[in-house]
Amino acid sequence: MRRLIMFLRGVLGVAMLDVAPLLRQPGWMIQEASMTIAFIIMLWALGGSFGLKNALIGMIVATIFGVGVNLIGQSIGYDKIMRILDMYIASPISIPKYFLGVFLGELIWLPSMLIPLITITLLTGQHMILFLTLLASLPLLFISISIGIFIGFGVRNPTNISAITNPTAFILSFLPPVYYPATFLPPIVREISLITPTAATAELARWLVFKEASADPLYLLTTIIIWIIVSIILIIIYGRPKFD
Repeated sequence: MRRLIMFLRGVLGVAMLDVAPLLRQPGWMIQEASMTIAFIIMLWALGGSFGLKNALIGMIVATIFGVGVNLIGQSIGYDKIMRILDMYIASPISIPKYFLGVFLGELIWLPSMLIPLITITLLTGQHMILFLTLLASLPLLFISISIGIFIGFGVRNPTNISAITNPTAFILSFLPPVYYPATFLPPIVREISLITPTAATAELARWLVFKEASADPLYLLTTIIIWIIVSIILIIIYGRPKFD
């Protein structure tokens, strides 16, 4: 019991230090919530009910992917750049405590994005889309965290970690068919785009919601499984900080 209490104290300590800047400047959460609402309304206005459903699927997938790549990747990267990670390594805080603390600390961003999504889904009667897409996105959360760890620990001497995480999250969330069905793309481009974990997850969610998809669900599941295997390899290789 004492070991468990010490473990939890270490995790919560990392989480509180990680979330402290956001608590001092909560305006960032207002910005995220406003962007979420505005983007969904825009796609709803342009595409009607079909646009709304795809906007919800895309926003949920992009949000889950951003947790690992943007939030955790940036947190680890900046801790490494600013030598905060050195402080943790020199303390009794172990790598598992550090990872779990960063993850819990970054979860504070989720309400600013999920509350507007949940509100819109309940008001429009699209609650099943929320549930099914979140279910389909669970493997993506693990994949995104592993990519975030790879960027945070794997990139050497970045001048600005955001210059790596932001383009990665943006490109993989907006260029592939995440906010729109893959059927809009030519066959060759469609097959290539569905190799990305975000597009495969979004298309799998569309299959669960609409009972049809542009690709065989087995192909989508295989793609996600391959990404999970790659993610495990990334964590094995880059799951510990390397110092010069």
